[in-house]
Amino acid sequence: MTSIQTATPRSSVSRRNFLGALGAAGAGLVAAAAATAVPALAADNLSGKKGILFDATKCVGCHYCEVACKKANGLTCDVALDLKALPESAVPSGMKSADVLFGKNRPAPVTEDDRDANRWLRVVRTTVADGDSKVELNMRHSCTHCGLCASVCPSGAMNKREDGIIDVDRELCIGCGYCYQACPFDIPHYPAEGDRAVTKCTGCAGRVDEGLEPACVSICPTGALAFGDRASVAASGEARAAEVGGNAHLFGKTELGGIGVMTVTAHSSQDSGLPPLPN
Repeated sequence: MTSIQTATPRSSVSRRNFLGALGAAGAGLVAAAAATAVPALAADNLSGKKGILFDATKCVGCHYCEVACKKANGLTCDVALDLKALPESAVPSGMKSADVLFGKNRPAPVTEDDRDANRWLRVVRTTVADGDSKVELNMRHSCTHCGLCASVCPSGAMNKREDGIIDVDRELCIGCGYCYQACPFDIPHYPAEGDRAVTKCTGCAGRVDEGLEPACVSICPTGALAFGDRASVAASGEARAAEVGGNAHLFGKTELGGIGVMTVTAHSSQDSGLPPLPN
């Protein structure tokens, strides 16, 4: 396992301050660069790339993945959890083990302030319409390794690996904030005032290099997460969507030419909180 190394604090840069200083001209340049990058991303096929499949129809909102992510990456976490093995009774009837971990299986916070650099992965519970009734839906919010951040990064801090994972070299980050503006998922964040190097999910690149699954995948007790060759993951996602039927579909196989984290949802992409992306 690897842990993120925090760079020495430098000039204070927050997203709001950056956006205010950048102005319309800078924002236009980033938007143009991101738009120009889409055709190049679309030409990047699924072959030889790694991917994660998130099946929202199987996610019960236990938040094990969040804790696993924090523990594997050295992020602040006050919950003890053994990542080596998940007990067979991890999710008994009534989700009691999750109750013990998280206090009545609370839903993840969804406010802007909770989207911080110490939380690379969030599972957010929302309510969506299902005919004449409403149902609860748990959705994963994290970096999807789509590559837009890397396409606009001027310093090479956002590094797109051959396997498709977008890793981060915080020593190279200059705090320009272009990645933050280009990201349609609102992911890169500054750790704290005074530290301008961004952080985000690195796809557990170190674990993958060791032949391991990303921490979030390895701990999921319901099979809502799967990892492997991106083409195989996409095929599994399409098969699962067909099995669920109705409005179920796979998001991420064709969007931006194929992103690294694909989602099976039984609801529309908009209702599921997924951003509109070009194919």
